[in-house]
Amino acid sequence: MQKLLEGRRKMSIRDVEAILYDNKSELAEKFIPAFMGILKDNPLTSSRLARIYFQEWDYSMDSGKVAPRCTR
Repeated sequence: MQKLLEGRRKMSIRDVEAILYDNKSELAEKFIPAFMGILKDNPLTSSRLARIYFQEWDYSMDSGKVAPRCTR
């Protein structure tokens, strides 16, 4: 949220709505290519399934989709 608000002094309701309803993961878009490179030659079934999933994922998260999640 802080990153999205940096440099903005006054926000409209539309700006706030755009931030709150944004469902695209910029981090996933940045790091999935690296993960794909790591998984590339791995013959394990789980690696193959991850490659298929990542290739078809548009980096967005919706209630109707099963998206990767990060637990911290």
